[in-house]
Amino acid sequence: MKQFYLYILIIVSFNGFTQNQLSSLVAVKNFPKSLEKPKTFIETLIAPYLMYDFITGGTTASSNNYQFTLKTNKDLVVDVPFSNGMSLSFFDYNTKKPVNSHKFYVDYEFEYLKYYNDFIIDERTFSPAAYFDLASKINMETEQNILLPTYLNLLSKVPEKERFSYMLKEIGKNYKMTHPKTTNEIFNSDADNLSLNDKMDLLSEYLSTEIEDEISTVVFKSFVANKSLPKTWENLEAVFGKDIVSKVEEVMLQNITIITNKEATLHLPENYLSVVNNSPFVVVSVKCVVDAKNSKLTLTFKGEKAVEIVLKNAIMVINGKSVSGQIVNSDEITLVVSNSGNSLFVQTKFTNEKYKVANFN
Repeated sequence: MKQFYLYILIIVSFNGFTQNQLSSLVAVKNFPKSLEKPKTFIETLIAPYLMYDFITGGTTASSNNYQFTLKTNKDLVVDVPFSNGMSLSFFDYNTKKPVNSHKFYVDYEFEYLKYYNDFIIDERTFSPAAYFDLASKINMETEQNILLPTYLNLLSKVPEKERFSYMLKEIGKNYKMTHPKTTNEIFNSDADNLSLNDKMDLLSEYLSTEIEDEISTVVFKSFVANKSLPKTWENLEAVFGKDIVSKVEEVMLQNITIITNKEATLHLPENYLSVVNNSPFVVVSVKCVVDAKNSKLTLTFKGEKAVEIVLKNAIMVINGKSVSGQIVNSDEITLVVSNSGNSLFVQTKFTNEKYKVANFN
């Protein structure tokens, strides 16, 4: 089984040096084929630059922050790959003149690493079993035993008086108990005086002594997994709720936010967009999201304030309506890079309407 370890920001030891290649901060060589275009984007973007005065302020793998300075021997202009001509030019906040160096502040969040040491992309990564295991770990943050939502939600059609016995019977189909017990024995003949949570704890404790697998694996194999894949997903949602898939996928996103201190101007691709009266689109932050599930890299440029932008040829995302020559007020422009093609979106500030630039790829 081929595995790919996927990380965007890997901090290396600088051993006292005050400069290094920016590429030393990023590890993308093991990206899978599905992320080949995002990998090329990242490598192309960072390759030219040396990094100075590196400082890290984070304490965990899942959440970190950094600062460093980029320097060049000319005006600092960062070309955005696969954007048909977009670029960021940096300037002094007070004088508004171009600069050849800039201090960057970067926040990195990858919530997945709160629950696992590695993010490995293989055929299991986006399977119901993997989603269920991660959902179980997220659920444990509420100190809720995974058996409880299974009992309450997935098995709600089983009569309550029979539900614990049913659970033992179904688990027994997959696991042989060394010391078989009835529910009466597990609850020490005191079931009537125990709360539901107490019963769950006693059942969980018993299963843990009899079965080597984690409780989440036991529950998945015994109650959630089905020969029908759609039914398996349905059972998973029955345990955790309809929004659990989106919650899990949110945890799997790597988020990198670059703070510019309002000292960068975004230059738009003139064939597709233009700014009215040459008003500068001053960037406050750039949020980069690596979405391994959907094989794409998203960059959202957030402006200091809305400017008037001419959509030369675009499509309204909500209804597919074509627009040409329309002027919108926007402080948010998003570039999406993927193997299947690149897209550019403009979102209005006050109405949150989203437009997709036509024929951009």
